[in-house]
Amino acid sequence: MPPLDHIQLVICDCDGTLVDSLAAITETFRRVLADHDLPPVEREVVQRYVGLPLQALFDERLPDLNDEERRALRLAYRQLYPRLAAGRTPLFAGVRDALAAIRGRGLRLAIATGKSVAGVRRFLAEESLDGVFEAVRCADTAARPKPYRDMVEEILLETGVEPRCAVMVGDTPFDIQMGHAAGVMTCGVTTGGFTAAELAEHQPTILLSRFTDLVGRLPHHADGTGGATG
Repeated sequence: MPPLDHIQLVICDCDGTLVDSLAAITETFRRVLADHDLPPVEREVVQRYVGLPLQALFDERLPDLNDEERRALRLAYRQLYPRLAAGRTPLFAGVRDALAAIRGRGLRLAIATGKSVAGVRRFLAEESLDGVFEAVRCADTAARPKPYRDMVEEILLETGVEPRCAVMVGDTPFDIQMGHAAGVMTCGVTTGGFTAAELAEHQPTILLSRFTDLVGRLPHHADGTGGATG
């Protein structure tokens, strides 16, 4: 695998990469669809949309709905998910220690996620991770969502890190595509809804089983200058 000895910034996806949230996401979709007398979706379907904007599943799986009906579904999802997810979306095993270890190496952290701003704030507060990530970009604030490059480019601009010194870590092809488009290194992890073979088709820089496996491949910046750009 290519060396990562020049990396200064680790940009993390959230759901499926740091957080085990697929069950809560799936149940929310099912409840919303049932409440509106619409056919259910299976977990295997939902996991293919994690990381994309909320409307993607409704638009593609329910093409006969009009705009008003889709807006109603999105609103119902946003209202229900916080209640269903409360206490049920833990960090994957070892992630908290991995984040601390990355920062201990003098590296910087950021988030680029399909979650909403409200969802990320709730996640950071629940997990006591406020202040851990220097920059956060969400689907409802970026000019364009994954797989477009906008979120990563905005993070690079905010942190002052050059693309070649950053790595995007995620569990979906959309994360890898976004990273490629922004010119950063990419790391696929198989803790989400896609297999290693499926992620490999998108040619990530490295492919790992889980986020925690990344730590040992990252450099040390013992002087705390991991954020310097030259």
